[in-house]
Amino acid sequence: MSARVALATCAAVSPSARDDDALAEALRARGAEARFVPWQDAQVDWSEFSHVLLRSTWDYHLKSEAFATWIDEVAAKTRLINP
Repeated sequence: MSARVALATCAAVSPSARDDDALAEALRARGAEARFVPWQDAQVDWSEFSHVLLRSTWDYHLKSEAFATWIDEVAAKTRLINP
């Protein structure tokens, strides 16, 4: 089973503005499934990922309590990298 990696971002980051495309491609080249996922997306089942890597969660400071809750919830379901 290959790794499923969520690159946690924020909803305001457009695909053309991401600076982590090279990281995603490197993960894919090593057989991982890598996908950008906004941390605020309530529809995401974070347990579907083997790893969640915090990357461009640039708006976390605007919703610090919600972000802290999200961190705890994700860490309870999967491996959170850069907690």
